[in-house]
Amino acid sequence: MKLNCTPLRIVCMSACTVLSALSACNDRRANTTNFNTTNLKYVNGNQRTDHVLTRVGGGELSIRTFASAVPQCDHGRAEPDYEAELAGTKGVLPPTRGMSGDNLYGPRPDLWWTGPAPASVPAPAGPGSSLPQLRLNSPTARKDLLNYFDNTWFITEGEDSFKRPPPHNLRHPLIFYYGHPAALYVNKLRVAGLLPGPIDARFERLFETGVDEMSWDDLSIGGQQWPSVASVHAYRAEVYRKVKDVILSASDSDLRNITQDSPYWALPMSMEHERIHIETSSVLLREMPLHEGVTAPTQFWPPHYHNKAARGSAPTYTPQPGVHFPTPEYITMEGGEVILGKPREYPSYGWDNEYGQRTYDVKPFAAGKYMVTNGEFHEFVSQGGYSTRDLWTDDGWAWKAFKNAKWPAFWAPCGPSGLHQYKLRCVFEEAFSMWKARKEGRPFRITTELEQQLIRGKEDATDSVMEGSGDMMSQHGCNLNLSIGSETPVDLLPPNRLGFHDAMGNAWEWCEDHFSALEGFNVNRLYEDFSTPCFDGKHNVIMGGSWASTGNEASRFARFHFRPHFQQHAGFRLVQVTDPSHAEDGVYMTSCTDAPPPYVGETYPFRRSDRTADDAARASRSPTETALAAHYPVVGEALAASSTFVPGFEQILSSAFSFNTTLADMAAPFAPLAIGRALDVGCGPGGVTFALARRFASVTGAEISAEQLSCARQLQQQGSLVYGQQQAGDMMGFDAVLIHACLDRLASPASLLGRMGGPCGVVKPGGIVLIASSYEWADRYTPSAARLNTQASADASAAQRACDSLGQALAGGGGAGFELVCERELPRARMHSDSSSGRTCELTMVHVTVWRRRDEH
Repeated sequence: MKLNCTPLRIVCMSACTVLSALSACNDRRANTTNFNTTNLKYVNGNQRTDHVLTRVGGGELSIRTFASAVPQCDHGRAEPDYEAELAGTKGVLPPTRGMSGDNLYGPRPDLWWTGPAPASVPAPAGPGSSLPQLRLNSPTARKDLLNYFDNTWFITEGEDSFKRPPPHNLRHPLIFYYGHPAALYVNKLRVAGLLPGPIDARFERLFETGVDEMSWDDLSIGGQQWPSVASVHAYRAEVYRKVKDVILSASDSDLRNITQDSPYWALPMSMEHERIHIETSSVLLREMPLHEGVTAPTQFWPPHYHNKAARGSAPTYTPQPGVHFPTPEYITMEGGEVILGKPREYPSYGWDNEYGQRTYDVKPFAAGKYMVTNGEFHEFVSQGGYSTRDLWTDDGWAWKAFKNAKWPAFWAPCGPSGLHQYKLRCVFEEAFSMWKARKEGRPFRITTELEQQLIRGKEDATDSVMEGSGDMMSQHGCNLNLSIGSETPVDLLPPNRLGFHDAMGNAWEWCEDHFSALEGFNVNRLYEDFSTPCFDGKHNVIMGGSWASTGNEASRFARFHFRPHFQQHAGFRLVQVTDPSHAEDGVYMTSCTDAPPPYVGETYPFRRSDRTADDAARASRSPTETALAAHYPVVGEALAASSTFVPGFEQILSSAFSFNTTLADMAAPFAPLAIGRALDVGCGPGGVTFALARRFASVTGAEISAEQLSCARQLQQQGSLVYGQQQAGDMMGFDAVLIHACLDRLASPASLLGRMGGPCGVVKPGGIVLIASSYEWADRYTPSAARLNTQASADASAAQRACDSLGQALAGGGGAGFELVCERELPRARMHSDSSSGRTCELTMVHVTVWRRRDEH
């Protein structure tokens, strides 16, 4: 196959390919091991104060402070004309001293606050501290909702907002996280039917979706132009008023009976979502280079350190166990029964993955009394852990080489590299467990979600984050819910009754488990794609919450998840593998073992307790082989495999095997070929993508399967196509988008279709979307509540119902919507291998529709 000249890109789709970062045996999720303090440097007005942490250990630290004058940081840019830009906005004053351009720092003027003023914020310990998680359905529901909303909204506004992207370019600039929570309030209240329309349709699309990058080199450096802080500030002020009106105008009965089926479920959903991003933003601020004006909050933020954290002593760069950090100890646990799942009637908000139930039998284990400290991790670094290849998996080593990492990302070297002298902020790392096992001659791993539940101890029916004033440290002995503004030494707070420190709070714990559903899982119609795109075998569970986790995040029911390279306020706790038979992957129980559907991809991504099932799956023909046969069929082979010979059959079969070319031909008349850009969603190994490349000036293929993506790239490299990596900002403004062979394999098909239109739509006004599907819905891919209605009824055919559902989903992007311009039924051939009958050919009919996006004007 020779395809000349056309620039064609093959990229990953959603969050579902490339990186399988942490194998279960020798690559342990050793992410952040600092549990001492934050804010090594900060800018306050014209004085920069350096807090030099002179102890590396997790047990003690001491601080010496000095100040030096630094210039105002305008980053070489002219001061914007805020007077003109803010003209006509609602009650927003021009920035005062210290608010230079879009990089804000220093004290906020009074009219910075788009919601409640600091003096009126309901909070247990002054503005910036967090209330307990909202108790639903109380007699004072309206007052409680208003207080929780005001408290949530204010904490967001206490954090700085920047146009500057994070240094790793893996996430959006902080301006996104200033606007994103507000946009989600609007979008979810609209889905619930509580708001009649958009407040600013462009912002509600621009700020709709964050980044869950697919790998550590999946950079988000597209050409996105972000709005000014002033315009987002005005938008937030309007959103605040609208949300408050929704709460004030609702009936007492509605607010006292908020359940998962209630439209008012959107209110706590949006508040808890905002609280997630309060923590996200605090992580991003931590990642900012210290010389670029990182500001330690001083006005409305909890104290930076616990009053017992700084224990004055001589500085050291060679921390010793038992002196500078506690000597590692392990506590033996008997194991036992663990039941995961939040009762549906529990009177607090929960995300969809918390509900359902599974029961597990956990074997005995010995877990660390403390999470791993900086002092313990320092030995790994100083003994060459970063330069020892066989401690790392392939992906882990590739990450290290890509980042040129020689020490944890948030350790600041303060001497020659060979001396291993560091100041601390926080860290992110892996491979520690393998090094520890080699050093001590016995295997180690990190805890599972089930073991983490057991080390908390048996809990009663209450959830402590809902009790008391919200000050979790003084009332419950946990560094949670913004009790203070940083981690604490691992031995500062008392252990629980089983002897474990920080079983809840201080820092999240990375777990061995991949994120998966519980039995009885259901998506919520208001947020169909919160969890399901991450049931992919790539996201690891994190448990227990951090100092910055508030509300639902600090709940005992919380189950959150990230890819292992994702930086969080997170650490890990080691487990000694006392039984050698448990050292190998697949022996010990994880929450994802034999997990029920749904899941992402054609192959089962989780662990199985039955090894023979895995062996059988590997022995069968892979989905990629099937896809290759479908994308590049041989008609003669199909005829030979078929026993059906009727007049015209060969012509029908030839048509079925021309499916790829026919789809490309259907798209071509509706788009400008010489200059047109096309996007092939669900490109597989590239059959349709390559057919499009003969007709369009530029073609991008997007695929969820890493294996099929690899095949497409290999085929591409064997031809003469030009290859280039697609950037996130380029996934907009296509002349034609083809969605085929994937709609009924998605956890939330409506979410994909809804992104076609709107102010930042994938398709440009006047462009087309071609959708081809047989609508073969399956529980393992798409929960029943998230499926499009494609079933025939008494008054409409299946095709009519499908067109109606597709049109409604496409209109979800806002704007002028789409019109149906073409509809056909096409045959498609699939070749299969069967152990009993050999090669077989299956013909299916595919419903194909072409939709043109209406001009916004």
